[in-house]
Amino acid sequence: MNKFLLFLSLFVSTLSFAQADCDASSHDFGAVEYGVYPDTTVGIADGVLNEPYEQTIYILVPSDPSVISPLFALLTLEEVSLVGISYVDGTGNLSDISNLGLTLECNPANCVFLPGEQYCGVISGVPNQVGSFPIVIQTEIQGVAFNAPVNSPFDFDGYTFNVTATASVSQSAEAQISIQPATPNPANNATRINVALSANETATVRLVNMVGEQVLVKSIQGKRGDNIVTLDVNDLPAGIYLYSVEAGSYKTTRKLVVEH
Repeated sequence: MNKFLLFLSLFVSTLSFAQADCDASSHDFGAVEYGVYPDTTVGIADGVLNEPYEQTIYILVPSDPSVISPLFALLTLEEVSLVGISYVDGTGNLSDISNLGLTLECNPANCVFLPGEQYCGVISGVPNQVGSFPIVIQTEIQGVAFNAPVNSPFDFDGYTFNVTATASVSQSAEAQISIQPATPNPANNATRINVALSANETATVRLVNMVGEQVLVKSIQGKRGDNIVTLDVNDLPAGIYLYSVEAGSYKTTRKLVVEH
């Protein structure tokens, strides 16, 4: 599943030549060698029929391709390219994901990603079909093995994009604010929380200990899109805390571990 997550990020587009409106540095992957956010634990947000949709994805490409697959253990990775994206439609056939009404854009716009670097992309548009759509991602890994160039196609499936006819209560709330887990977590000196807002609005982060005492509070005047809130935990005792993020009528609470 982890190797799929790496390339899930890649479907942020080869179908458009405009550069995605995102900042790759807005997400902190911590000490991991590679990854994608959102991962399958968090999941990509569901879409709603005929309603605007947008999802930012962050990608950290590994320097060592063997962490993607043992098949690439002898390969010196040069780049990874997205060459196609399909989904399984209602007839069981593969169709281009643009037929769902989505625009897929990479940053950089050519959808060529270099090893050891971090990237991001934006999925946006207006979903035009209701259903659960399995995604198939066609990628190409390019490198050198035994002094010879290697271009290896590598396909991934297993992720589903869900589109509902109407928004549920939870989807309506999520349209106002989308919270990424604090990273790093456990935290030593500081941790960062990405707060994505659909409009300019004040966002407040509160940190409480396990007996309910508030130990830290920070508010920002958030803008539409991604906002980074950094919490300095250097002076807090090691232990387990709860942090809540509030914006408008939306509130979510998650766990943070502090280690020194």
